[in-house]
Amino acid sequence: MRAFLAGLLLATPLFLGGCSAFTADSPPLPDSTMVRLLIELHLADGRAQVEQDLTLALRDSIFLYYGVDRLDYEATLDYYADQPEAYVTLYEQVLDSLNAQRGSFNRPAPTPPPASPTPPLQGRIAPD
Repeated sequence: MRAFLAGLLLATPLFLGGCSAFTADSPPLPDSTMVRLLIELHLADGRAQVEQDLTLALRDSIFLYYGVDRLDYEATLDYYADQPEAYVTLYEQVLDSLNAQRGSFNRPAPTPPPASPTPPLQGRIAPD
């Protein structure tokens, strides 16, 4: 999974931003939105690998949830293709969040508290 994410980190700006003409000083989408969007898209891609019946509708629903147009998303990727250091910083947030979520799934179930001591024998007469 880590190799897949690292490959995606390196390949995404190259494939989508190779011929970018975007020259703004800031990305079209705020970093916080882009981080959350990338997290959701990665989780959706992972789910799609497990459940083969998922389609692009899931990705479209993620864009809709965040109020992001696919063209704005692609323009933001184009921006980061020209700003690789900024993209690495942004993507580290994505990886940190995904790793934290993965860690919460891998935690062992909490151990139950130790059993209470055996109750005293009933009917026994206590010494005076």
